[in-house]
Amino acid sequence: MTGASPASRRFLPLLIMLVLGTIWGGTPALSKFIAQQGVPPFGSVFWQSGGAAAVLLAIAYLRGGRVPLTRRSLVYFSVVGFIGYALPSANMILVTGAIPAGLMAVVLTLNPVFTYLWILALRIERLNAWRAGGIALGLAGALVLVLPRGALPDPAALPWLLGAFASPVLYAFGNAWAEKYRPTGIDSFALAGAMVGAASVGMGVAALATGTFHPIWQAASTVNLIIAGYAALTVVNFFLFFELIRLAGALAVAQV
Repeated sequence: MTGASPASRRFLPLLIMLVLGTIWGGTPALSKFIAQQGVPPFGSVFWQSGGAAAVLLAIAYLRGGRVPLTRRSLVYFSVVGFIGYALPSANMILVTGAIPAGLMAVVLTLNPVFTYLWILALRIERLNAWRAGGIALGLAGALVLVLPRGALPDPAALPWLLGAFASPVLYAFGNAWAEKYRPTGIDSFALAGAMVGAASVGMGVAALATGTFHPIWQAASTVNLIIAGYAALTVVNFFLFFELIRLAGALAVAQV
């Protein structure tokens, strides 16, 4: 993507946002299905991220890319991969077992709000009144959909709805951290592979520690095929994620 003409580069971030929006728009429904089949969140995300990491790192290797193993880069991969991706993804699978997938999708639209707050907290940008006003308007719109009585099928699911907000908060943190501390001289395939690899290691440890490892090889069931498909989408997802951050920054990612 780095060889695109100046004219096409102007529209490239928008195109990436549309592709990512299509992928991300389907993730609550996929998470809902996985949760309904009884697959533990840690076990699911382990395979989803591990499969994607294997493909991304293989592509990076064939392209001559290398993953630096310095302390700073390992911290970066761990923070963005585990805190900014694995934990919110596992949380989404957990809570969509109790709330509608559509409601989870609405909660995820708060990502720009929290991303902008993290951008300010990490001093990536200074406060801009127009941006802040637009983000506040988006927050109001999302809350209009989430808060009214009747939005939940069961009032007892309110704690699960509140727990759902952890996902956009953590996704947003990962967005901001990915922009501010991105290592130099590494292409997006290597970055994405190392990031989801770190996520897979963290989820594998968590799954084993909690006794929720998912033995995907035991049966060629529909849910396991869905997890494999999720892994394939993750390959495209995080290559484009890092490309969009490189081209337009974390707040553009949050608008997806």
